[in-house]
Amino acid sequence: MAKDKDIESTREHTRILSQSDIAKERAHDSRMNRKSGGMSPLVGTLRAVMITLIGLALAVIILLITFFSLKHNYFDPVDRNDGTPVRVEIPSGSSLSTIADILYEHGIIRNTGVFKVYVDFNDMSSKMKAGTYDLSRDMTLDDVIGILGTGTSNISVTTFTATEGMTITDIAEMFVETGILDDSQDFLDICESGVGVDALTFDVFTADGQATTDEAREQYTTGVKYLLEGYLFPDTYEIFINSAPETIINKMLNRFQDIYSADYLARTQELGMTINDVVTLASIIEREGKPQDFKKISAVFHNRIKQDDKLQSCATVQYVIGVKKYQFTSEELAVVSPYNTYVVAGLPIAPISNPGKQAIEAALYPDEEYLSQGYYFFCSKDPESGELAFAKTYEEHQANVALYESLWEAYDSKLE
Repeated sequence: MAKDKDIESTREHTRILSQSDIAKERAHDSRMNRKSGGMSPLVGTLRAVMITLIGLALAVIILLITFFSLKHNYFDPVDRNDGTPVRVEIPSGSSLSTIADILYEHGIIRNTGVFKVYVDFNDMSSKMKAGTYDLSRDMTLDDVIGILGTGTSNISVTTFTATEGMTITDIAEMFVETGILDDSQDFLDICESGVGVDALTFDVFTADGQATTDEAREQYTTGVKYLLEGYLFPDTYEIFINSAPETIINKMLNRFQDIYSADYLARTQELGMTINDVVTLASIIEREGKPQDFKKISAVFHNRIKQDDKLQSCATVQYVIGVKKYQFTSEELAVVSPYNTYVVAGLPIAPISNPGKQAIEAALYPDEEYLSQGYYFFCSKDPESGELAFAKTYEEHQANVALYESLWEAYDSKLE
């Protein structure tokens, strides 16, 4: 029995040791788990917070990159280093879209859509004002909107008036006298060659404005004094002070294009003339009389052109010798020049002045009565009044000359 008790005691001790060992093992495993990276609730929470912060940081970085990219591509000045003034004209009545297009075309803004949204956002869409402004590529959107919103132009402008019948040399002298140009040479060079200005949108050497061949154009222009004579339309113009000669010339050429309408083109074709023929005839009419007689003068010249006769226009002689007078010597009348209609039959080679609208219309629509009745001559009655005497026959014309030539002599004597 004692032996049995010893055995039982030993088993009980073994069980106690086993449970103790199990507890120790569990404690050891727990420590080992912590050492080997096992995650406690606190560590898990910290890890989740860190992931969230990293995600937010990435999102902020992406937003910043997007913001600065949009700012650079759409909102920043086009070129921060370019402060060169760019003259921009906003016409009266321009819509916000039109203003945006104008600014974009001049390189002042990066994007028209962003500009319009930004203007609307700032409640400035109804405050944009027409005018002429000096802007630059280094301006911000706020700078541009601020200037257009106040309507305060920093541009100095001036006006000039080219009157009907002025020649290119007359206009050049006027520009120098009024201070519009310091020197006339560049202006004259451009008018002579046509280089440096925009071409007319239609060809003046045809009836319908369609292009001619290079060979035909060379034939028309060889020997011409000023290629642009006749096409600098007489009118009153507003220009920027210190405008370049080509800018002024383009403005005048554009005005001519506005005047020479589709109806004029159709009538030009009907007459079997070129645009240059019409302008050339109009330039002579302009220099020969007053507007009230333009259509009658035109009828006389049309009658002579039909007969392939010489126009015998004193205005063309004046253009050749550079002197305005009423009586000419036989030597002056015989000066060899493609402009002298006492020498060449029909129209001269090119216009001798820049005619106005009334003279152009007279060239296109001569007086029907004088045309049908065959009026063939005219002369000045009184140079002071500009009245003319018309005649059908040479004998009638000679009688008029005898009647009025003393008045021509008196007028010419004042010019000496």
